[in-house]
Amino acid sequence: MTNSEKQERYRKKEALKKMAGEIAMRFSLRSLSYFCQGKNPAEFQKKLEDAVNLPSNWTDDDYNHALKCLQNLDLEGYDNPYLLENDITENHNSVDNFATTPNPAKYASDIKTAQADATKLVNHVLSAVELSGLSTADATAAILEVLRTLGRILMDAKKIPESNATSWALAAIGHQYEKPDWALGRFQKALGTQLGIEEAHKLGEELSNFRM
Repeated sequence: MTNSEKQERYRKKEALKKMAGEIAMRFSLRSLSYFCQGKNPAEFQKKLEDAVNLPSNWTDDDYNHALKCLQNLDLEGYDNPYLLENDITENHNSVDNFATTPNPAKYASDIKTAQADATKLVNHVLSAVELSGLSTADATAAILEVLRTLGRILMDAKKIPESNATSWALAAIGHQYEKPDWALGRFQKALGTQLGIEEAHKLGEELSNFRM
């Protein structure tokens, strides 16, 4: 390897570190939302360090993959940190009416407790995924099976709570189930919000051509 090639590799690694530093700075400005998601900022920092820690004989593919990981970490900070809290609040509000509850303080406390316990559950599940040794794709398949199971359990409820979360679970189970009237519209809104308008319209075109 020539000196110019070595210098070029050095400059690229330094650029990668600079990018990681800029992402870390932006993250520090919105770290409150990261805390709100029940996440550990130290884990975010470790992800940044892992991304820039290229192997000794790194290739362009290694470098481009590191860039992609850094970009994804930067984009992660723009996710809505309150989706879990919102879903749980809507679950409770769609089953009981706050305005008519005989004990508003307990009603609000129950929601706060459910939100905190749900955050703990998310962290437990993610820890279990890590301990399982499964690939991310295989773990995703397992989590989807859990979602299908929860969707079938929801179908046995006297009144199914209406939220984005429950609409995802109901969409995951078979079409043979008679789902609530609100389920499809709610799922369309939840999915469309995550996809964005352009991708949502593309999905709509694909679905219009769907055949069993």
